[in-house]
Amino acid sequence: MSSQESAQTTYRAQLVAERDRAQRIAALLSEVLWPPADAVGAFDAGGGTSRVEAYFNDRPDQKALQALLATHFDAATAADLVIEPIAAADWISESQSKRPAVAAGKFLIHGRHDRQRIGHRINSIEIEAAQAFGTGHHGSTLGSLLALDRLLKRRRFHSVIDIGTGTGVLAIAAAKSSRCPVLATDSSYQVIDIAKENIHLNRASALVPVIHCAGFEHPTVQRCGPYDLVLANILLWALSDLAPDMARHITAGGVVVLSGITRQQAAPLAARYRSFGFVLQDKLNVGEWTTLTLRRQHH
Repeated sequence: MSSQESAQTTYRAQLVAERDRAQRIAALLSEVLWPPADAVGAFDAGGGTSRVEAYFNDRPDQKALQALLATHFDAATAADLVIEPIAAADWISESQSKRPAVAAGKFLIHGRHDRQRIGHRINSIEIEAAQAFGTGHHGSTLGSLLALDRLLKRRRFHSVIDIGTGTGVLAIAAAKSSRCPVLATDSSYQVIDIAKENIHLNRASALVPVIHCAGFEHPTVQRCGPYDLVLANILLWALSDLAPDMARHITAGGVVVLSGITRQQAAPLAARYRSFGFVLQDKLNVGEWTTLTLRRQHH
């Protein structure tokens, strides 16, 4: 570490890419990279491009990052990656100030820097970029919020679970808009702490208990079911593995909202759920990402 790089230094990895590709790169760094970046964002760079920025407390392994990019994209994309030290005190405010509020139907997702401007509207949700997935800027989260907004225009729900809650944004949105209990779960203790903070910040603690578990494994999750709405913005393999449990723990006529999948992955996943008694009710594409809304057929 040089004399300019101290314990108060953090590190920014960045590159510029075509907008849709930049979103996919940001998702890769958010969901696949381990250990994860402390925050990842894709910001408009003009001319149909976006700048991907990932922040780390410790200097990341540049060769490992480039190998990851080369594997999922190409060598040219990997070569464009630049890593530089910046003052730790600056990166949070800098990255947040670039994040505009995101409208998703009636929901408005914003950061702390927009708090005074937006105020405490019933369907506004304050979420900071953190070590958890879901600020509303990513296509899968935006698609999930839009799907939830569409559903809530047509029916009321009484028993809701958000599997892989991340920042808690979907659970908060469902609870604030429907005023019904929403059980939020995640398999990461670190993410659970972040979700609890956000749920408290958004005045939803009374409606959104948070449980550490994977899928439907926890006794409380099983006791609170069956559910008439399941939200799951997670990875493809987890959504596929959960299909039989979804069928067991949802009411007849209940709905599942599945996101975290690409357009190419949507049809095979819908087919798998069809084999467990679900029918496709709605499909939303946001960039390269697809959100599926499926309804459990009556027995």
